[in-house]
Amino acid sequence: MGYLSILEVKNQTIELYKKLHQSHDLHSFICFGSTYEDCMPYVDIDNKGYHIKCYERGKLIQDNVTSSIDELLC
Repeated sequence: MGYLSILEVKNQTIELYKKLHQSHDLHSFICFGSTYEDCMPYVDIDNKGYHIKCYERGKLIQDNVTSSIDELLC
């Protein structure tokens, strides 16, 4: 199964976020690819699927994985 690229996921996320008419910057909530900030969730993609990961003090504390782009964007 092929997955969207990180750029495609980011663009779809931005388009959905614009529909919410939020005044906050999306990047204050989530990153794409990786992050160096503690407790900042980020989206990553590998052969297992789409991941939402979160690190605290260098330790992985969350790694939710799905093969569905719809589930990821919910």
